[in-house]
Amino acid sequence: GMTLYIVGSPYQLINAIMIRRHCREDYSVLYVMDFSENAQKYYLAAKRSRAFQEVKLIQVGYYETKNKMKYVANRCIQAFFPSRMISDDNVYDVIFINGTEIYSKAVCSYFYKKSGGRASVCLLEDGVGTYERILLKEKNLRIAVTKFILGYDVLEKCHEVYAYRPDLISSDYELKKRKIPSLTKEDSEALLHSFLEEDPERIDETIIFLEGAFPEREVENMQDGVLCFLADLNLSIALKSHPLYLGKSLPGIHELDSGMPFELYGMNQPMDEKVLISVCSTAAFTPKLMLDQEPAIVFLYKMLPGLSGLVSLFERMLAKFEKIYDRSKIFKPETKDELKKILADL
Repeated sequence: GMTLYIVGSPYQLINAIMIRRHCREDYSVLYVMDFSENAQKYYLAAKRSRAFQEVKLIQVGYYETKNKMKYVANRCIQAFFPSRMISDDNVYDVIFINGTEIYSKAVCSYFYKKSGGRASVCLLEDGVGTYERILLKEKNLRIAVTKFILGYDVLEKCHEVYAYRPDLISSDYELKKRKIPSLTKEDSEALLHSFLEEDPERIDETIIFLEGAFPEREVENMQDGVLCFLADLNLSIALKSHPLYLGKSLPGIHELDSGMPFELYGMNQPMDEKVLISVCSTAAFTPKLMLDQEPAIVFLYKMLPGLSGLVSLFERMLAKFEKIYDRSKIFKPETKDELKKILADL
């Protein structure tokens, strides 16, 4: 049989490679959706990994337009007519998707129909959302739009989900839960070799700030405010910028290479002694999920009003991860003074 993997982020690509290395041996084709300027890098990484018999870069190309109407129109057209993105005569027996965005779902739907509804759809872990959001039958606009465009939500066809901690998954669907093993030293070396042409930079700083992207301007400004506050404390900080906000130059803050996925740093050096700070970034959990490493984590969401919708979901996820984490290493300050004290103690 033939298997298709559809990925759009480095984390999804790493997980697809891990599934290939440890769980499945069939003839495999990988689609890299070009959601970002780094898609070409991920495409080359996938080729270098030699985990797939064929690798294709799929032009979605929606990030080029600044015009909101044009952007929405593009998205709908691409999703309505996935065949415009694809030139592939294969019929797949198994299709892996991440379950979050509509293009991958549209491509999956195209091949699902092509198989006469016989293809088995599998979900690939995409971080914390896989555990607490994606598999719950929520009534929301995104699902409604997906159903309108595709006629159904692809997740309804899902047979299996592959994740690092299948025991933590909440699901409203009848699914087999499969485990992706934690990365071994060999896995880490192979992945670093695939993604990078030279040795990755080491992070000498203890504190790593994971920047998030937020639709609310005020939240974004407050995140910047906290970053400046930390810079003023003269702490040495490494900043992992969000791809949308590159090129911040703050005194005393070392901006990490934007093209290097955060997940790779833990493969190169242990993260247990580091302190990860973020508003509510689920990337803070990936060292634990993938590598079983436990850095201290500081979440700032209680300091930033205006996050309402995100917070309840995030707190549900957090409650779940606190069960498998050393609780004394997770902090949720409510004020700058509390934050300052936590960092002084760490």
